[in-house]
Amino acid sequence: MTGGLGLLAIYGPHMQTGPKAERLTSLARSQVNHIRLQRPGQDTVTLRREGRNWHVTAPITARANPIRAAALASLAGASSNIVYATTAIRPDALGLGATALVLHLNDISLRIGTREEVRDLRYVQNAGRVFLVQDRFYHHVSATTAGFVDPVLIDPTRRIASVRTPRFELESTESGLRWRPQTAFASADDAAAWLARWHSLSALAVSFADYSAKWHPAMTVRFESGHSEQLVYRSAHGRVWIAQPEVDLQYEIPTSRAKALGLVKP
Repeated sequence: MTGGLGLLAIYGPHMQTGPKAERLTSLARSQVNHIRLQRPGQDTVTLRREGRNWHVTAPITARANPIRAAALASLAGASSNIVYATTAIRPDALGLGATALVLHLNDISLRIGTREEVRDLRYVQNAGRVFLVQDRFYHHVSATTAGFVDPVLIDPTRRIASVRTPRFELESTESGLRWRPQTAFASADDAAAWLARWHSLSALAVSFADYSAKWHPAMTVRFESGHSEQLVYRSAHGRVWIAQPEVDLQYEIPTSRAKALGLVKP
């Protein structure tokens, strides 16, 4: 017998069920602006929303993965028609004991328990009640720390003013794109396409940078705000990574994109 069915049999008289679902929290997803995830044996991850955008503020500082942040915030609006009183359960049996993951949405703390496999529901505790909710979020709370970082390499809200690579320089001016040497691109359209590939580049995965490996200069990008970022890259065993040394992260990118950007030979 699965743990979920056994617990339903044991705690059935203390369980509230019915056609009317109850909300897990009083918050709407749009009201969540601060997320803190505590996991035993791992760094606490903190996300904060500024306007429409989420940022990782601890243990590193970076733009947050918007899909992951939205998924965690949406848990505030989850509902269930299966609710237990905490006095009627054994917390450890449901994974809600001392080793449970704790997700803080603003000032509400949610303990994340085990999964009831028959109906693919997960136990989540809010204060004195435990809810069985749709298990559509656990892969987000169990992600690596670097997995909370936005996989888009270059901030899409920043306009690129110029780039400098080991092979050429490209600048955006009021009259259009200019580059040196002239042999770098066949036309302004080719230059614009190359720049667009960088600006839309999204990683397959984000992880902490391996600085024991050999890295090569990719480019220095300067934004209209005046801020500059240096990018380096490395390749091994058919895989390619780009790193931002100032934030200690590496982004694995598709090999096809690395070839289109000129980082590796076609």
